[in-house]
Amino acid sequence: MSVRRIALLISTLTLVAFATPVASAAAEAPTLPQLRTQLRQTRQRLANARETLASARDDLTNVLAVVSAQDAPVTGADSTPSDTAAPGDGSMTDPTATSADIAPATTLDEAGVAALVAAMDPSLAAELLADGVIAEDEVIALEDRVARWLGTVRRLRRTENTLEARIALRLRIADWNRRGAWRPLIEIAARRNGVSPDGLYRLMMYESGGRRYAGSTYRGLFQYYPGTWNARWNPWRSASICNGWAQIRATAYAIRRGMGPGNWPSTYCRAF
Repeated sequence: MSVRRIALLISTLTLVAFATPVASAAAEAPTLPQLRTQLRQTRQRLANARETLASARDDLTNVLAVVSAQDAPVTGADSTPSDTAAPGDGSMTDPTATSADIAPATTLDEAGVAALVAAMDPSLAAELLADGVIAEDEVIALEDRVARWLGTVRRLRRTENTLEARIALRLRIADWNRRGAWRPLIEIAARRNGVSPDGLYRLMMYESGGRRYAGSTYRGLFQYYPGTWNARWNPWRSASICNGWAQIRATAYAIRRGMGPGNWPSTYCRAF
């Protein structure tokens, strides 16, 4: 194949690549304000879930106490065990003994049980005590409820941590972009697109020396022609052509798509 036909083929493939549309949301979705909104909503859901979990735990604790009170016999103060009789005097009890001495510590009385029931959610208490007794499967259901809400709290906490980390990274990226700290931004974009960060950095230095406002006809860190920058292939075309972070991401993306040799014919082969 002649050199002329090879050049024509490369040009055709490049035009096809430029004409391929890219989803507009691919550039930066979600945005920083959207992430902050998600974080606020997650924190509110987390607070609600923690409140529900605490209520479920209280209900379970009260129900277990009621079950324990129902299962255990209540020993009154008038009990007179035979082993408390004073030896040799014929008395049935020691006159100096108190009720605490002659009776073991009692479990909850009816008033205590009633207080626990009153502390429960009214609908829950009515459901559990409809037949006058709390069944084992009802206790298991309450334990499952606690476990489910505990899982919800943990999941929302992980989501909160993830959103906090993403927001922190966005703020660091904005600071690096503002200060022209290109290397960490190149590392991020290269990792996301599976390209060499060293090659991407060398390409930038060959093209502009790391100056975001370099050039006139061709502009920015990677010297884009405005028509190329604004083409539909570029998810970041709405950003300024002098936006360093936008150019870094767009270039990493273009190289991943195989557009490097066509876009930077004199420097790409040296950089990569």
